[in-house]
Amino acid sequence: MKRFQITAIITAVLCLVSILVSSLIIGAMSRRLLSETAHERWSGDGTAYAQLSAFISPEAGLTREDVEYSLKDSLDRALVDASIAPANESARIFALGFGAEGSGVVSRTGEYGKVIKNGTSAVISACGGDFFLFHPQKMLSGHYFSTTDVLNDCIIIDNDLAWQMFGSSDVVGMSIRINGKECFVSGVCESGGDGEYSEFYGDIPRVFVPYSLAEELLGNVPVETVEVTLPSPIGGFAMKMFSENLRVDEGLCEFKENSERFTDKYLRDRLLGISDRGVRTKPIAYPYFENTAVKLSDAAAGVYIFKIVPIVILVLILTVEVVILYIKRRVLISAAASAVKRTARDIRQNRRSRKQKNIIKGEDNV
Repeated sequence: MKRFQITAIITAVLCLVSILVSSLIIGAMSRRLLSETAHERWSGDGTAYAQLSAFISPEAGLTREDVEYSLKDSLDRALVDASIAPANESARIFALGFGAEGSGVVSRTGEYGKVIKNGTSAVISACGGDFFLFHPQKMLSGHYFSTTDVLNDCIIIDNDLAWQMFGSSDVVGMSIRINGKECFVSGVCESGGDGEYSEFYGDIPRVFVPYSLAEELLGNVPVETVEVTLPSPIGGFAMKMFSENLRVDEGLCEFKENSERFTDKYLRDRLLGISDRGVRTKPIAYPYFENTAVKLSDAAAGVYIFKIVPIVILVLILTVEVVILYIKRRVLISAAASAVKRTARDIRQNRRSRKQKNIIKGEDNV
């Protein structure tokens, strides 16, 4: 029995170490992608916020106006009805970004319209609302454009496109043509192929443009991604509000709660649903940042095994110890009673000894 107790103690210590290390690793993974931490950056006063995403099929036909006006107004009213209001009139209580992707041809012309570079294919990322809060690009030069500017001809190009067009990344203020329209470079960002998103970013260079400009370049551009940060006083509150107010056919939309992606519950469900991960029932294509987040959460679910299994082992050890104590309860109770009796007897003997010493001491003083 003594050998079992020693083995149990060693096993418990190893389990605790595994739980601690795996928790630290999962915590680091949860902060690895900036696209998954917008709710933390938005909540500057410690208010609990949820970060939510909706991935929508182009078949839904969701327009920029549906998001910029209808959804925004609906969320404002829903928050007021729930007695949630900003601290002052100028403050914003939630962030809302949206986007879509298309493709175009980029060229560069010199003086007198002479073509210098022509026929370079690029992915066009349409950016609306607070897009760059959710997807802060690492800028190599220049700055972000405002998605609400009336003059919507400013763009951000990635480093790959900058080098293909100009042979440099220091090209702020230079112009290129996208599908024949002249646009001005406000900034150059790191290519996704050089960072965390390398696997799903793709080999084609990318240009980020205001949503209204994308509509000029591509025509009809259905919104494919909507992202929000909403107050989350209780679990499920933010998701319920978001899904009810987006008003998109359930079969053409998929909701994700980014802020819950690395929680114990999500990772446990991810492990239990491993056989269904490859099953797709909706006509929805994830953007590169969501594919990256999904793969990272799968990796976190793998690490979670080293947390959940030791927890189960600790529970089993505790259960065995309780059973052993129950079986030996009479012996233990008897031993405890004997120990109490011995302690009481020792206390009485000590009292008698002190009394005798005091009596002898008093006689000596006389």
